[in-house]
Amino acid sequence: MDDKFFDLKKDKQDRILNGALKIFALNGYKNGSTDVIVKEAGISKGLLFHYFGTKQELYRFLHDYSIRFLQLEIRSNVSATETDYFTIWRQILASEESIMEQYPYMIAFLESAETETDPDTFDPEEGRKKCRDVYAAATGNADLVHINPDVDIKAIEDMLHFTRNNVQRRLMFKEMMDAGIYVQQVSHYFEIMAKLTYI
Repeated sequence: MDDKFFDLKKDKQDRILNGALKIFALNGYKNGSTDVIVKEAGISKGLLFHYFGTKQELYRFLHDYSIRFLQLEIRSNVSATETDYFTIWRQILASEESIMEQYPYMIAFLESAETETDPDTFDPEEGRKKCRDVYAAATGNADLVHINPDVDIKAIEDMLHFTRNNVQRRLMFKEMMDAGIYVQQVSHYFEIMAKLTYI
């Protein structure tokens, strides 16, 4: 990736990033067409490849950039002293909302990257681990004392993951990728899970 990309005006950077995030989130790496990406971003194909060289470089840059952006937002929104499990997840959700206000498809892109198997992207296990490690670090201080001991906390984490992913997929395919709607819908399910999980 050419570092001169960051010399572009911020709105142009974001158009390119958002276009690529959206197309890869919707279609995956193999079916994510650079022709569609440049059309979405409103730029020429030559300009895209001037800054990123290849489709592979673009994808790998997006993944790395998204992971770092997620880490920064979670550090800003998740209190280091908070120990309540579902309060931490609500703060994570606030982080995702903040991200989606600037990059509507970034979280969906990271979710889709977890199931990416094309060898041109990255080692799939490494890719999954990077994203999951960010969330694991955020919930690392959670005190489970108020959680019903009969509840499988790993199953709860999987349910939280599936819920967020399912809401995103529904919104994407309705072309309604709106941060406020996402948070409203996910929060509803989170509250139900919390009521069923707390002692």
